[in-house]
Amino acid sequence: MARAAARLLPIFLPWRRPPPPCLLRRGFLNPSSPRTSARVDTLVLPGDERLPFPSPPRLPNQLRPDYGSGGGGGAPSTIAAIVTSLGGGPAAVGIVRISGPDAVAVADRVFRPAGTRRASTPWQPRSHFVEYGLALDADGSVIDEVLVVPMLSPRSYTREDVVELQCHGNDLCLRRVLRACLEAGARLADPGEFTLRAFLNGRLDLAQAENVSRLISAKSAAAADSALAGIQVFTGLDCGYNCSLLL
Repeated sequence: MARAAARLLPIFLPWRRPPPPCLLRRGFLNPSSPRTSARVDTLVLPGDERLPFPSPPRLPNQLRPDYGSGGGGGAPSTIAAIVTSLGGGPAAVGIVRISGPDAVAVADRVFRPAGTRRASTPWQPRSHFVEYGLALDADGSVIDEVLVVPMLSPRSYTREDVVELQCHGNDLCLRRVLRACLEAGARLADPGEFTLRAFLNGRLDLAQAENVSRLISAKSAAAADSALAGIQVFTGLDCGYNCSLLL
């Protein structure tokens, strides 16, 4: 299986050929662009970026040259998205994820550690250490209290610098924090782009990427166990999470 995945990698690298149909079927790529409304506090998203797209999207323009660190279109951009479910009942916690070369810089413009001032020295995160503080918009107004978890390259899901902001789970809070990240220099991630970057950067192989989608969309314990086994089979893990690739 690893050799088969390796043979598929060149399909992505020239950026001119369509990706494997299995990624399109699983919803890792979606050419549709999210829409923003006229209201400052509202951001209309196409859905949870991790959920599989219900039908195969059109083939043209499904890849941009800034996908992945190995692309031929220059350095990859920094992306952000809400990675917890939206539209259900209010939740205690929701997560906004930032990934890319400027993830720390974007987070520094949005996050203010507790007990510090905006004009203080730049934020210097420690990888895999949690910090408490405030999320600020472009005007410096407080929009939420957050916990921030930096995961610096290569010890992250995408093998890029990643910062996750754990916000209050209200949809409004999440959208406001996401908008602040976009105004700070990130672009809105396409559906499944975090997993695509993990694949392109060697964090996951093709079979594991497909099983990530299966695990997220599983409707039964048996389906979840099957997908989880598909993620672990290539790493030899006995634990319940693919932790050795993150830590």
